Amino acid sequence: MKVSLNWLEEYIKVTKNIEELVKEIKLHSVDVEGFEKMGNDLNNITVGEIKEITPLENADNLVICKIDVGKEIKNIVTGDLTVKVGEKVPVALPGATLANNIKIEEREFKGVISQGMMCSLKELGISSDADKIYRIIDDVPNGTDFVKFFDLYDHVLEIEILPNRPDLLSYLGVAKELETI
Repeated sequence: MKVSLNWLEEYIKVTKNIEELVKEIKLHSVDVEGFEKMGNDLNNITVGEIKEITPLENADNLVICKIDVGKEIKNIVTGDLTVKVGEKVPVALPGATLANNIKIEEREFKGVISQGMMCSLKELGISSDADKIYRIIDDVPNGTDFVKFFDLYDHVLEIEILPNRPDLLSYLGVAKELETI
């Protein structure tokens, strides 16, 4: 079972670093199959609002979006034709690093410079089956650090649940177990 330490913090205060916590869990409870640090590889991703959409000349499947990223307006070319004016989206600016260590740079599409990229949940490493650009439904100011605001910095433990430990099949059960360590 995968357990987010951020979610556990809603029940208990985790005071140990991840390595110490894994060692203690293995020593006193169940086996930890592994852990991963989430969000640490993501940077330079901000919340942007689509202000204008125009078709890209000589390209049926691309549009140019003018996106307000807080301090400036960026031109970003996308193939997601479902985007609409007024939507807020995660924007990877030039120099950004996405999941799987993908680096974002300015790029030319049919004579137009794209100054970044709007991101899907797959590109952010959150979901493996997201094909469309993620729409932010919360009221978030343009230019806000996406990773920080959405609390994507996390540690996720993968613990082995034994048949005699059904109490560890919930966050509350795991929190109670960690309180005893």
